[in-house]
Amino acid sequence: MTKGSSSPNQSGAPAPSLSLGNPPQKIHNLQPRFDFDAASPNDDGLIRGVISQSVRFSEKSREQIAEEMAGLLGVRVTEKMLNTYSAESMIEYRLPAAWLRAFCYAVDSDALLRAIAQAGGYYLITAEEKGLLDLGREYLRQKRASEKIALIEAGLRGMEAV
Repeated sequence: MTKGSSSPNQSGAPAPSLSLGNPPQKIHNLQPRFDFDAASPNDDGLIRGVISQSVRFSEKSREQIAEEMAGLLGVRVTEKMLNTYSAESMIEYRLPAAWLRAFCYAVDSDALLRAIAQAGGYYLITAEEKGLLDLGREYLRQKRASEKIALIEAGLRGMEAV
């Protein structure tokens, strides 16, 4: 974790905040794809379930998770708030999307981000997995370039070099 800029908390006083490590990413001009006919885009139940499981399997108490999130976000987060975000009966209270990474960091699990991505037909990968994909992509480019060179050479057989 590295220190970032301060952001005001709900009382108006500045509170220290930590960067959650935004790696540089390419922004694509592609529209997100979601098959609205295949599934409901309302992920409320999914999110509440993953929050409950993540908290249950965390080695930290709800109070510790809330305190860590508050420190990361620079806003007030309480144990009671976590309880309302996970309770199916509290549909009027939802975990803000801006807090997702802080929650994942606090519970030491990326299950919530993965579940949301998978519900939309996407998969999260690690930096190492991205490296493997990049390697495979470059391998395929090199292979196709070699095949194209071979085709051109075959078409030029019998011609003298200029």
